[in-house]
Amino acid sequence: MAVYNKDVLEAIKVLDTKIDTLRDEVLMNRSDIDYVRKLKDIATTDEIKKKLEQVEDLEDLKMKGIGAMTIVSFVWALVFWYVTRKIL
Repeated sequence: MAVYNKDVLEAIKVLDTKIDTLRDEVLMNRSDIDYVRKLKDIATTDEIKKKLEQVEDLEDLKMKGIGAMTIVSFVWALVFWYVTRKIL
């Protein structure tokens, strides 16, 4: 009877260690799943390229706007100069 109880106790100990190991593996897998979810939230290189193209388009538009304002200012200065010269 004592041998039987000892075998049962050893089996319970082995089972406890296996359960602990499985619990650790499950926790590690959960953290891996969370890590993969976080990676999916991070922009991919294609998305970064698209954003860069959008920024470049906005920069081009900004430069065209600055150029247009420079031309308008120059024309306004010429008109103002011509009107001032005629008056004086």
